[in-house]
Amino acid sequence: MKALIFSASFGAGHVRAAEAIIEELRIKEPSAEIIHLDFGAFLSKTVNSVMKNTYIEVIKYTPKLWREFYYRTSKIPPNSLLQRFLNGLGRHEFEKLLQKLQPDVVICTYPTAAGVLAQQRLKGILKVPLVTIVTDYTLHSQWIHLGVDLYIVGCEEVYEGLVAGGINPNLIRLTGIPVSPKFDLKLDRLKLLQVGRLN
Repeated sequence: MKALIFSASFGAGHVRAAEAIIEELRIKEPSAEIIHLDFGAFLSKTVNSVMKNTYIEVIKYTPKLWREFYYRTSKIPPNSLLQRFLNGLGRHEFEKLLQKLQPDVVICTYPTAAGVLAQQRLKGILKVPLVTIVTDYTLHSQWIHLGVDLYIVGCEEVYEGLVAGGINPNLIRLTGIPVSPKFDLKLDRLKLLQVGRLN
Protein backbone atom coordinates (compact mmCIF):
# COMPACT_ATOMS: atom_id res chain seq x y z
CA MET A 1 0.00 0.00 0.00
CA LYS A 2 1.17 3.51 -0.80
CA ALA A 3 -0.31 6.30 1.33
CA LEU A 4 0.08 9.96 0.40
CA ILE A 5 -0.49 12.27 3.38
CA PHE A 6 -0.91 16.04 3.18
CA SER A 7 -0.65 18.33 6.18
CA ALA A 8 0.49 21.94 6.58
CA SER A 9 2.83 23.60 9.01
CA PHE A 10 0.41 26.40 9.89
CA GLY A 11 0.52 25.65 13.61
CA ALA A 12 1.49 22.19 14.80
CA GLY A 13 -1.88 20.41 14.96
CA HIS A 14 -2.18 19.44 11.30
CA VAL A 15 1.35 18.01 11.24
CA ARG A 16 0.95 16.20 14.60
CA ALA A 17 -2.23 14.48 13.41
CA ALA A 18 -0.45 13.41 10.21
CA GLU A 19 2.50 12.09 12.22
CA ALA A 20 0.12 10.10 14.45
CA ILE A 21 -1.46 8.52 11.36
CA ILE A 22 1.99 7.69 10.00
CA GLU A 23 3.02 6.03 13.28
CA GLU A 24 -0.18 3.97 13.35
CA LEU A 25 0.21 2.96 9.69
CA ARG A 26 3.79 1.82 10.35
CA ILE A 27 2.50 -0.40 13.17
CA LYS A 28 -0.48 -1.85 11.27
CA GLU A 29 1.05 -1.91 7.75
CA PRO A 30 4.84 -2.19 8.19
CA SER A 31 5.36 -2.65 4.44
CA ALA A 32 3.37 0.47 3.53
CA GLU A 33 5.12 3.22 1.60
CA ILE A 34 4.17 6.49 3.28
CA ILE A 35 4.81 9.89 1.72
CA HIS A 36 4.11 12.94 3.91
CA LEU A 37 4.02 16.34 2.20
CA ASP A 38 3.42 19.91 3.36
CA PHE A 39 0.67 21.68 1.42
CA GLY A 40 2.73 24.88 1.60
CA ALA A 41 5.27 23.28 -0.74
CA PHE A 42 2.68 23.58 -3.52
CA LEU A 43 2.46 27.34 -3.13
CA SER A 44 5.10 29.82 -4.17
CA LYS A 45 7.78 30.24 -1.51
CA THR A 46 6.78 33.86 -1.03
CA VAL A 47 3.07 33.09 -0.60
CA ASN A 48 3.83 30.19 1.75
CA SER A 49 6.20 32.30 3.85
CA VAL A 50 3.79 35.25 4.05
CA MET A 51 0.88 32.98 5.02
CA LYS A 52 2.84 31.17 7.75
CA ASN A 53 4.38 34.31 9.22
CA THR A 54 1.09 36.21 9.14
CA TYR A 55 -0.70 33.31 10.84
CA ILE A 56 1.91 33.07 13.60
CA GLU A 57 2.08 36.83 14.19
CA VAL A 58 -1.69 37.29 14.27
CA ILE A 59 -2.18 34.35 16.67
CA LYS A 60 0.65 35.59 18.88
CA TYR A 61 -0.10 39.31 19.03
CA THR A 62 -3.75 39.81 18.06
CA PRO A 63 -5.72 36.64 18.83
CA LYS A 64 -9.01 38.58 18.74
CA LEU A 65 -8.29 39.50 15.12
CA TRP A 66 -7.67 35.82 14.33
CA ARG A 67 -10.94 34.84 16.03
CA GLU A 68 -12.83 37.44 13.96
CA PHE A 69 -11.15 36.27 10.73
CA TYR A 70 -11.89 32.63 11.58
CA TYR A 71 -15.55 33.42 12.30
CA ARG A 72 -16.05 35.51 9.14
CA THR A 73 -14.44 32.90 6.89
CA SER A 74 -16.25 29.97 8.53
CA LYS A 75 -19.38 30.55 6.47
CA ILE A 76 -17.90 30.72 2.97
CA PRO A 77 -20.38 29.04 0.57
CA PRO A 78 -18.89 26.01 -1.24
CA ASN A 79 -19.57 27.45 -4.72
CA SER A 80 -18.37 30.97 -3.97
CA LEU A 81 -15.63 32.58 -6.04
CA LEU A 82 -13.31 32.56 -3.01
CA GLN A 83 -13.87 28.85 -2.33
CA ARG A 84 -13.31 27.97 -5.99
CA PHE A 85 -10.06 29.97 -5.87
CA LEU A 86 -8.92 28.14 -2.72
CA ASN A 87 -9.82 24.76 -4.24
CA GLY A 88 -7.61 25.61 -7.21
CA LEU A 89 -4.43 26.38 -5.23
CA GLY A 90 -1.62 24.15 -6.45
CA ARG A 91 -4.04 22.14 -8.60
CA HIS A 92 -1.65 21.50 -11.49
CA GLU A 93 1.17 20.50 -9.16
CA PHE A 94 -1.20 18.10 -7.37
CA GLU A 95 -2.21 16.53 -10.69
CA LYS A 96 1.43 15.95 -11.67
CA LEU A 97 2.24 14.53 -8.25
CA LEU A 98 -0.71 12.13 -8.28
CA GLN A 99 0.28 10.85 -11.72
CA LYS A 100 3.88 10.40 -10.62
CA LEU A 101 3.28 8.75 -7.23
CA GLN A 102 0.16 6.68 -7.98
CA PRO A 103 -0.95 6.39 -4.31
CA ASP A 104 -3.52 3.85 -3.10
CA VAL A 105 -5.03 6.32 -0.64
CA VAL A 106 -4.69 10.06 -0.01
CA ILE A 107 -5.09 11.43 3.52
CA CYS A 108 -5.42 15.13 4.40
CA THR A 109 -5.11 16.83 7.78
CA TYR A 110 -5.30 20.33 6.31
CA PRO A 111 -8.61 21.68 4.95
CA THR A 112 -7.32 23.59 1.91
CA ALA A 113 -5.43 20.53 0.67
CA ALA A 114 -8.59 18.49 1.22
CA GLY A 115 -10.55 21.02 -0.86
CA VAL A 116 -8.12 20.90 -3.77
CA LEU A 117 -8.05 17.09 -3.74
CA ALA A 118 -11.83 16.77 -3.30
CA GLN A 119 -12.26 18.73 -6.54
CA GLN A 120 -9.77 16.37 -8.21
CA ARG A 121 -11.79 13.43 -6.88
CA LEU A 122 -15.09 14.83 -8.18
CA LYS A 123 -13.53 15.41 -11.62
CA GLY A 124 -12.16 11.84 -11.75
CA ILE A 125 -8.52 12.98 -11.72
CA LEU A 126 -7.95 11.47 -8.26
CA LYS A 127 -9.12 7.88 -8.59
CA VAL A 128 -8.29 6.57 -5.11
CA PRO A 129 -10.04 7.14 -1.76
CA LEU A 130 -9.62 10.57 -0.18
CA VAL A 131 -9.67 10.60 3.63
CA THR A 132 -9.90 13.88 5.52
CA ILE A 133 -9.03 14.12 9.21
CA VAL A 134 -10.61 17.19 10.78
CA THR A 135 -8.07 18.47 13.30
CA ASP A 136 -10.45 20.93 15.00
CA TYR A 137 -13.17 20.57 17.62
CA THR A 138 -15.33 23.16 15.88
CA LEU A 139 -16.26 22.96 12.23
CA HIS A 140 -15.06 25.58 9.77
CA SER A 141 -16.58 25.60 6.28
CA GLN A 142 -13.12 24.93 4.81
CA TRP A 143 -13.44 21.30 5.95
CA ILE A 144 -16.68 20.62 4.02
CA HIS A 145 -15.98 19.05 0.62
CA LEU A 146 -18.30 16.71 -1.28
CA GLY A 147 -15.44 14.83 -2.97
CA VAL A 148 -14.12 13.35 0.29
CA ASP A 149 -14.69 9.58 0.68
CA LEU A 150 -14.21 9.39 4.45
CA TYR A 151 -14.07 11.93 7.26
CA ILE A 152 -12.40 11.25 10.62
CA VAL A 153 -13.65 13.66 13.29
CA GLY A 154 -12.92 14.34 16.94
CA CYS A 155 -16.32 15.22 18.37
CA GLU A 156 -20.08 15.14 17.89
CA GLU A 157 -20.24 18.88 17.08
CA VAL A 158 -18.00 18.42 14.03
CA TYR A 159 -19.93 15.31 12.98
CA GLU A 160 -23.23 17.21 13.14
CA GLY A 161 -21.72 20.20 11.32
CA LEU A 162 -20.55 18.03 8.43
CA VAL A 163 -23.99 16.42 8.15
CA ALA A 164 -25.63 19.88 8.21
CA GLY A 165 -23.15 20.90 5.48
CA GLY A 166 -24.40 18.13 3.19
CA ILE A 167 -21.94 15.33 3.95
CA ASN A 168 -23.44 11.83 4.03
CA PRO A 169 -23.33 10.58 7.68
CA ASN A 170 -22.13 7.17 6.43
CA LEU A 171 -18.90 8.86 5.30
CA ILE A 172 -18.06 10.20 8.78
CA ARG A 173 -16.32 8.33 11.62
CA LEU A 174 -16.29 9.81 15.11
CA THR A 175 -12.99 8.46 16.45
CA GLY A 176 -11.26 11.41 18.07
CA ILE A 177 -8.38 13.36 16.57
CA PRO A 178 -5.42 11.01 15.98
CA VAL A 179 -2.64 11.12 18.56
CA SER A 180 0.63 9.26 18.70
CA PRO A 181 0.33 5.58 19.70
CA LYS A 182 2.96 6.41 22.34
CA PHE A 183 0.12 7.84 24.42
CA ASP A 184 -1.42 4.35 24.60
CA LEU A 185 1.58 2.93 26.47
CA LYS A 186 0.90 1.54 29.92
CA LEU A 187 3.53 2.93 32.25
CA ASP A 188 4.57 1.74 35.70
CA ARG A 189 3.83 4.65 38.02
CA LEU A 190 6.24 3.55 40.77
CA LYS A 191 9.08 3.04 38.32
CA LEU A 192 8.48 6.49 36.82
CA LEU A 193 8.52 8.06 40.29
CA GLN A 194 11.82 6.31 41.08
CA VAL A 195 13.42 7.31 37.77
CA GLY A 196 12.29 10.89 38.26
CA ARG A 197 13.29 10.74 41.95
CA LEU A 198 9.83 11.88 42.90
CA ASN A 199 9.11 9.28 45.60
